[in-house]
Amino acid sequence: MLPGKLFYGNNVPGCLVLLNKAKPADRKNKILMIWASRHFQKGNPQNLLRPSDLMRILVPWRAFGDLATAQRLVSEHEAQLIREVEEQRDTRLADIEDAYGPVLEPLSRLQTELATLDALDLKQKAVKDAITPEHPYFHPLAPLQVDVERIEGEIAVAGRGEKAALKTQLITPKAKFDVARKKLIDAIKARHKQVARAVKDLGKLQEERDAREQEVRLAAEREITHLCEASADLLRICSSEDEARRYFTLAGQEEIAENEFNLNLPRYVDTFEPEATKPLLVAISELVAAESAANTSAKALKEMLIAAGVHAA
Repeated sequence: MLPGKLFYGNNVPGCLVLLNKAKPADRKNKILMIWASRHFQKGNPQNLLRPSDLMRILVPWRAFGDLATAQRLVSEHEAQLIREVEEQRDTRLADIEDAYGPVLEPLSRLQTELATLDALDLKQKAVKDAITPEHPYFHPLAPLQVDVERIEGEIAVAGRGEKAALKTQLITPKAKFDVARKKLIDAIKARHKQVARAVKDLGKLQEERDAREQEVRLAAEREITHLCEASADLLRICSSEDEARRYFTLAGQEEIAENEFNLNLPRYVDTFEPEATKPLLVAISELVAAESAANTSAKALKEMLIAAGVHAA
């Protein structure tokens, strides 16, 4: 017997009936009945059977109700299902990396470039002082600066009559340098905006990828935790015939005949939850506390009624 809402459009509990014409001789005229409706994950529109829930079915089914065999199978199924959960986790993580990896590959390089661009001082004097043929951004200005500095050097050592001509000669290369510098700075600023936007967009994608990977890891951890808990619970169940009968039982032909061949599981499996018990001293203590609280409330109510001019009989 399975939980309800496992199938679309059907809220009633499901029931699997397995028929085996080649049943071994020692299993003939016996029916294994498993009550598997207690453990599942609630969902909308469907409930789900988790790997731990499946283990609670597979162990008694493979053991055909034999408790000693079931106890031996618990660790085997636990290890196998944990491996499957880990394999599924690794496959999903690989799929996520395949989807995001190629897109995020430039992020590290762009972050380095953005840090370099942020560190640039684009003021006129700072640019002039930083120009070298090896500079990653200012190197196009190096030849123009050489021409300007050459003429400025000639002016510095020229006589009074030559300076006027050299200053006139300086106008054109200096203008070319200034125009090139402004264009280069504008291009650097545009590149900075472009790189900053790309880093921001890729950063969001990276956060999305990390969130999905974390979700997959956490889901796998939850499944493994459920499997470990179910394994411990199965060992507890299979260590007691009375407890095991609340989950599964092996019904013989005589028992089935006594029930007029009615295969309704609650006739064979104890499906009722045990009533919660409480130590007598605890129950007495709670009763005394409840009576005291009731008396306090009654006294407070009486005082409120008197204050309001209402006299209770």
